[in-house]
Amino acid sequence: MVSDPEKLKPLLPQIFRNAESGMPLFAGYFGQHPLFAAQLKFYDESGENFYTYGDPQGRGWDDIRDTPLWVIPARLTIQIFPRQEAMIDLAEAAGSWQWSFADVLHWWSIVKFIIAVILIFLLGHFSPRLHGFNRTKE
Repeated sequence: MVSDPEKLKPLLPQIFRNAESGMPLFAGYFGQHPLFAAQLKFYDESGENFYTYGDPQGRGWDDIRDTPLWVIPARLTIQIFPRQEAMIDLAEAAGSWQWSFADVLHWWSIVKFIIAVILIFLLGHFSPRLHGFNRTKE
């Protein structure tokens, strides 16, 4: 429990160093993970960045998680930096490829489909008569 946020601020580097040494998985997210790296930024009530953890290289995702901290009056932002920047371009392109049936199946496509189905049924119905076959009951 934090009673004085000002006393916590200078302790943050040591807290994160201890977390790195005690949890290799935690350290992997901020440096050694093969697919991505993360960066945490802490902001006080005035919006000033008072601590940054993680120093990834390259371009990061534009979608930055911004979360208020309930323990102290501060905000935390989390940004992901993929090791291959092409992943960002692919993700941005994937977002523009979203579609729905209304986009793909316009009304004219539906009308053409219905006409094709009707013609197939008519062809099946009249085909024996067109080829000289006639069904008669005996």
